[in-house]
Amino acid sequence: MKRFLLYVMLFVAGIAAYMVFALCFLQDMRGRGLILATSAMRHELLARTASPKIVLVGGSGVSSGIDSTVISNAFQRPVVNMSVNAGMGIPFMLNEVREALREGDVVVLIPEYKLMLLHDSFRGGNALVRVVLEFDPASRRYMTPRMWWDIFPAIVSHAYDLGTHPGRIFPPRKKTLERAAERLRNNPYSTNFINAAGDAYGHWDLPQKTIKPDVYDWPDAALTPAAGRALAGFKREMEARGVMVVFLPPAFEERSYRASVPAITSLTNGLAACGMAYDAPPERYVLPDAWFYDSPYHPLRAGVEYRTRRMVEDIAARMAEE
Repeated sequence: MKRFLLYVMLFVAGIAAYMVFALCFLQDMRGRGLILATSAMRHELLARTASPKIVLVGGSGVSSGIDSTVISNAFQRPVVNMSVNAGMGIPFMLNEVREALREGDVVVLIPEYKLMLLHDSFRGGNALVRVVLEFDPASRRYMTPRMWWDIFPAIVSHAYDLGTHPGRIFPPRKKTLERAAERLRNNPYSTNFINAAGDAYGHWDLPQKTIKPDVYDWPDAALTPAAGRALAGFKREMEARGVMVVFLPPAFEERSYRASVPAITSLTNGLAACGMAYDAPPERYVLPDAWFYDSPYHPLRAGVEYRTRRMVEDIAARMAEE
């Protein structure tokens, strides 16, 4: 029995040692120079932007689907797009902007539907792991012990992936870095196509790609309780500090929306019940299928312009209520 326990302890120690080695020394060329790598830049922009300002919070549908310049011109305020990827999870998205918001600011929350319908999506995943461990270590201060616990499976998965994928090398060779740089030159989601407000615009004028519908059609689909508590708690805290919270539905492909109406209706009702009613009906942000690039959440220029105009109207309506 003692020998068995010793073997188990050695096995666990070996796994732990491998994880430490992989996370500390192996490097992943994928993602470098892409939107995930803009987290630190966004935090710097948020910190130096004076109030009153407008801050946009969401996933990649917000980072790549809004023209912040139009919003800034409409309200004569600076706009900071803090959105990176839905894989960051709602807790991190809220924590990373919480300290920087001041009285008179407006924060516009636009989480993707899946972040509020799926608990695993709500808490974050691989994107969050890569940002806090690789691209923006300073952002670890926005993590709580519970958040680390929630993404632990993703950390293990990432460590395993680092050591088994042939594209990972240690240390990176010059040719590998040159090939990565070449791929980034024309990648619409590279940092070459991020404007001063943080919008990713590289795909806006590209031809549409084949899009797989994002359908939420399970019969018991409903708001994840943790998402409701996090959003409502954030709203109460911000409003107590004089920060206006605008809560809008994401821009969504019509085909995906029509197939997900029961789930989205259930979600909308659940949000209203916990004090997080949308400031516009979801139907208002349902856009034609042809207006999307490679995802039901990533609009092309026509969709970006249409969606941004509607956002200006809805933000203005909320401001008129105050």
